[in-house]
Amino acid sequence: MLKMTISDWKKRIDLQLEAGLYNRVLINGSRDTQEITNFEYCLIPEEVDLVSPPVEEETTERNYVLKRSIAMYETYLSKDLNSRQGAFVNNYDGADNHCISYFHHYVRCGKYCMNVYVRSMNYLDNFVFDCQTFNLAYKTVYEKLKIQYKNKVELGYMRVFVFSLHVYA
Repeated sequence: MLKMTISDWKKRIDLQLEAGLYNRVLINGSRDTQEITNFEYCLIPEEVDLVSPPVEEETTERNYVLKRSIAMYETYLSKDLNSRQGAFVNNYDGADNHCISYFHHYVRCGKYCMNVYVRSMNYLDNFVFDCQTFNLAYKTVYEKLKIQYKNKVELGYMRVFVFSLHVYA
């Protein structure tokens, strides 16, 4: 699988939207939306200059994801490097219908990987901020793995699955 940075993916998505490779969908019967469905991409871990959140609630969500990633590590990966249970649902406010819905952290073949499942992503407002959140969650857990397992765990990748990657027209 081709591993690209956030900016590489952004360029690729921009080209896809410019070429008209999307579906037109009316949300609530009136909001015209350009939508790419079932979009999957793979990020390499990278250092990023943080951007501001599109709305302040995104900071609350990011902090929750980081806190839950640490708790997941402590509960599962710190006890069993090969655990398949290193996952959590993003329900930071007690609801269960958030746009970024599920995180799965795991180590296979000595490489640390993370899968993220996204129900809905506003491309223009959230793509960069959300990818930075994924990088921060990944880096937080990777640093703990590196220390505990004395550098025997290598960098892997982050795979992101987005059901609806969209732009409001």
